[in-house]
Amino acid sequence: MNANNVMRFFGYLLYTFLVGLILLKGSQYEQQLKDLVAQTYKPLPYQIYLSVYPIVIGFLMGLPKLISNFFKNGIWRFDLIKFVAIGIPVLLVVTMPIVYFSPLYNYLKFLRLLFYYSLGSPIPHVVAGIVFGYLICSVLAKRDPT
Repeated sequence: MNANNVMRFFGYLLYTFLVGLILLKGSQYEQQLKDLVAQTYKPLPYQIYLSVYPIVIGFLMGLPKLISNFFKNGIWRFDLIKFVAIGIPVLLVVTMPIVYFSPLYNYLKFLRLLFYYSLGSPIPHVVAGIVFGYLICSVLAKRDPT
């Protein structure tokens, strides 16, 4: 094994350890927020956490690709089409729990049926959050200037 492979191995091992640590700390923080909601009856901080945490996990999943793009030659590009076509709808699904418990919900009557079906299970906004976090890393890439 050459030195480059050893460095890659330890880099990925460190990355795996850090992701595991973030997952552990995130679970502990989630429990603290659940306890806070039980005491205060204000679900908005917990709903914000449920929206942001999957985005962080998705971003961490895309981070190795973003880092490898960092060392490539070329010009940084932002894929606006990908962001608008995938990112905006997914972001809408991710923020549904926040919007549901905010005053903004009263103004979005046309989306109430979508809110009703998506809030029955946490899976849609968790998956959408992971997709959005990964998308943040994948819409930024270096391309050849030609």
